[in-house]
Amino acid sequence: MLERAITTARDQGFRHIEAQASVELGLVQVATGRVEQGLATVHRAVDTYRATGSAHWIEVAALLRVLEGRGEIVQVDKVGWVAPAAVDDLCARVRAWFDRHETLSTGEFKDLTQLTRRAAIPWLEWLDARRITLRQGDHRVAGPDR
Repeated sequence: MLERAITTARDQGFRHIEAQASVELGLVQVATGRVEQGLATVHRAVDTYRATGSAHWIEVAALLRVLEGRGEIVQVDKVGWVAPAAVDDLCARVRAWFDRHETLSTGEFKDLTQLTRRAAIPWLEWLDARRITLRQGDHRVAGPDR
């Protein structure tokens, strides 16, 4: 039902209604366990709000903070909002890496995660901040909270 409303609003040029329906759909998707799909939908809504000059994206950001507080999503600086399962998977891969290796380079992290360098660096910084990894020069070593 909401998908149809979004398409109709987009087709008719009602960008604000499109964004509002997208937020509602995204929240429904998050609430029903489709977190990654829901976050993608909400991100598109924020982009639509910003493109129209609307300040409603601030309200969406507040909703995302509520979801974060409930543990339903995680914010990673310079990456965006991410499903906790995706964060857990990434952390498990890094921990498994350190079971077999002493250090982790950026290139090895890229290979491990299939991320581009541009996407990998914020994740490495996030891992460092949580002491899962510790940066030592050009490499990372296992952190105390690994």
